[in-house]
Amino acid sequence: MGARLGLLVTTYILDYSWARPSPQSLRDYPAVGVMRYLGPGTNGRDITAGELEALWGAGLGVGFVWETSANRVLEGYDAGCYDASLVDYYAGLLGIPDAVPIYYAADCDVNPSETWGAVMDYYAGALQSSHPSRAYGEADVLDMVHDKFGMAHGWQPAATSWSDGRLSVNASMYQRWPYVMNDQCDQNDVLVPNDRIDWLWDGGDMGLSADDLNQIKNITYEVVNDTLAKMYTGARPVTVHGKPEVWQLVYRQGELCRRYIGRPDQIGMLQYVDLLSGKRGDPPRELTEPTDIDEFERLPTVGYPGGQYLADDEPA
Repeated sequence: MGARLGLLVTTYILDYSWARPSPQSLRDYPAVGVMRYLGPGTNGRDITAGELEALWGAGLGVGFVWETSANRVLEGYDAGCYDASLVDYYAGLLGIPDAVPIYYAADCDVNPSETWGAVMDYYAGALQSSHPSRAYGEADVLDMVHDKFGMAHGWQPAATSWSDGRLSVNASMYQRWPYVMNDQCDQNDVLVPNDRIDWLWDGGDMGLSADDLNQIKNITYEVVNDTLAKMYTGARPVTVHGKPEVWQLVYRQGELCRRYIGRPDQIGMLQYVDLLSGKRGDPPRELTEPTDIDEFERLPTVGYPGGQYLADDEPA
């Protein structure tokens, strides 16, 4: 962590929950922007339209984060989809353009199996939002969502034990401890050049009107979805008992089943294609029963670690 955080940090973004420091005091800190909770605005924690206007008036940009509970991300894909729909609704009430990213908080320590499983499923659901989805969480979470979904500009909390003292190379903000401004705010160090800060909204239209964005989105969806539908693999990753380091993928080629042996990141990319095409594969599972293993091993092999390939009709 020291090497990256040893750089000269000159840009700060503050975040707060129920406190209400004056916008001018935030600007004088000095901060270039604040991160605020998105929600109904009736619970004392979430940002309101009036607060948004006041922050802009002080010359501050505003970023947004969604969190219903600290471990919400452990509830998987359906929870992510539901939260994405609420994000779109509440962002719409504030007039936030679709181009403004929204962060989803993994505000808890997660173990590797949770990160790969339920947490990644949650963020897959969050991708259903009309806004770009971003992650707040420990280093493993930021790395996984970047590698699996291409999520940029992760936001890493100062809970060093969650990340085993490691700073993710995919973190664009690092949340410091202890609190600042009379214990009202967290200080966040910006770890990228200022011209790469794309998550703060200053009230402008982000360069494109809503109509422009909708037209681009509709055209893109038609072309991309049609292409991805043709690429659908029906990905179902499995591991064979006793070989946890080898990930294998069952997929369909016409009416035939094939298996591809590769690295987790390669298999994750194929699953991501399936996700974007709207046809989700089954979650990973381990083959332990001899009959299952025997049946699986008889499937033709089309690839294996090392990048070498076998003919489709060559026996496994």
